[in-house]
Amino acid sequence: IVFVWNPIVNENVQQTEIKEVVEHKAIPAIDKIWKDGAGVNMGENKGVNTGVSSGVNINKTVEPPKTSAKKTTTVPLNKTVNTPKTKVQNTAKPSAKQTPKAAATGKQQTKTSVQDTAVIKAQEDAKKAQEAAQKALEAKQKAEAEAIAAAQRARADAQAKQEFASYKINLRNAIGQKIDFTRVIGDGDCIISFKLDSSGKLINRAFTQQSSNITLNNAVYNAFMSLPVFSPPPSAYKNETLQLNVRFYNGNFAITLK
Repeated sequence: IVFVWNPIVNENVQQTEIKEVVEHKAIPAIDKIWKDGAGVNMGENKGVNTGVSSGVNINKTVEPPKTSAKKTTTVPLNKTVNTPKTKVQNTAKPSAKQTPKAAATGKQQTKTSVQDTAVIKAQEDAKKAQEAAQKALEAKQKAEAEAIAAAQRARADAQAKQEFASYKINLRNAIGQKIDFTRVIGDGDCIISFKLDSSGKLINRAFTQQSSNITLNNAVYNAFMSLPVFSPPPSAYKNETLQLNVRFYNGNFAITLK
């Protein structure tokens, strides 16, 4: 009986378990070796007594020849494997010289930021210019409207004044027609003041200046008494006092109303 012992070499490689795999070769039967005589006498060459003559126990284990073995590494689940230390990659921020792309990117971002600021400023300037143009347009329109209104008021005032001037001419002629100059003897002049109400009535009549020629004063007084009411005054009349001046010289007369 031959016992073959395959030793397993345990090698600790970085705290990992190494399992040796031995390739076994087929050993021919001992009987065939004895019969053929081709094998080597174990007692002669190896010095190993078969146990018949020397009395050595045949059960002694004979170390088989070492053969090349393929080694495989197995990592047991219940053991901690120390992985080999690796160099830690430097995560420090590279300089602009080391990373031209990063520097270029930074310059591009700065350029983009400057462009965005310029665009925003241009938009704000355009908005301000638009607001200024709008204000100028509104001011122009307001000035034009005020000019138109002023022109309209001026025309209205001129028209009102013209109407009032025509009204006074008509009133003067109406009073002058009432004066009977045939009753006036001699020369002289006098002034009568009065006002008009909204209906055209002559009120507050009085001599502001009497003539030394009584016949002239009487003729003017009788004319006012014969024309107590005239047509309503125009809007240009602001309740001011009117004065009628009557002058008579050498048979000629002049009447003015101020």
